[in-house]
Amino acid sequence: MKRNFLRCKQSYSDLLQRMTSQNGRNEAPVMSSFLKHKEKGTICHFMRRDKTLKICANHYITPMMELKPNAGSDRAWVWNTHADFADECPKPELLAIRFLNAENAQKFKTKFEECRKETEEREKKGPGKNDNAEKVAEKLEALSVREAGGEAEEKSEEKQ
Repeated sequence: MKRNFLRCKQSYSDLLQRMTSQNGRNEAPVMSSFLKHKEKGTICHFMRRDKTLKICANHYITPMMELKPNAGSDRAWVWNTHADFADECPKPELLAIRFLNAENAQKFKTKFEECRKETEEREKKGPGKNDNAEKVAEKLEALSVREAGGEAEEKSEEKQ
């Protein structure tokens, strides 16, 4: 599987942490990637710190997510997630990411929006609705069931 990583800086904070910190910065270089499940089709955003390789963001992309520019910068984005699994227990997070140049920031935005739209289309189609399942259901309806008990009774009557 080919993985394309974008190098960037990621800032994360809860509202309380942002209010209490002096400068509001908690940045570290990270690798960012989007991973798609082969069978389910779900897409998650995954970020890992460069030096320690610690997972700092791991969440599903949902249609409700909206990428917003951070402080009017063309190199930084902010978004909310309802369940981030970076700390092994899901919790809502406000995530921010900043890139070295505007070109990489735009690449991230286009990929993020592409994944969001793909997830939205998959949800519109409905969970578990695919052509194979419908074909199997049609074939199951066409099957008929014969009672084996009726034949056994006829044979027992013949013996008597």
